[in-house]
Amino acid sequence: MSLPAGRSPDEEDSLPVLDPRISEALHFIEANLHRPITVADAARQAGLSRSQFSSLFRVKTGASPGRMLSKMRMELAGELLSGKRALPMKEVAARVGFPRPEVFARAFREWYVMTPGEFRMSRPRVHGRP
Repeated sequence: MSLPAGRSPDEEDSLPVLDPRISEALHFIEANLHRPITVADAARQAGLSRSQFSSLFRVKTGASPGRMLSKMRMELAGELLSGKRALPMKEVAARVGFPRPEVFARAFREWYVMTPGEFRMSRPRVHGRP
């Protein structure tokens, strides 16, 4: 398959070109999922007010920053619960930025419409992140 003019082989056609401030914020979020970071923290990283950041983020990504933060946390939690090595829920919660397992369990259930234990039992073990 040939690439459009001006595109390098490592660029993915499905990824839009993001504002560098939004890219920086997304990298910050991904690198800090283990911490209880907030949208305000990501806005500071982007050098914008929370309001400016939220508006720009929604325009550039199609999602709110809070929704994206939740999505990234829950996807990582799903990987950790489906991983080769079963981690205790308390550890999974801590690795995705929830200091209290019961708060994580509630958020997980809202996202996946099942408890972390039900999710773990419904998924085959994969070789994801430990």
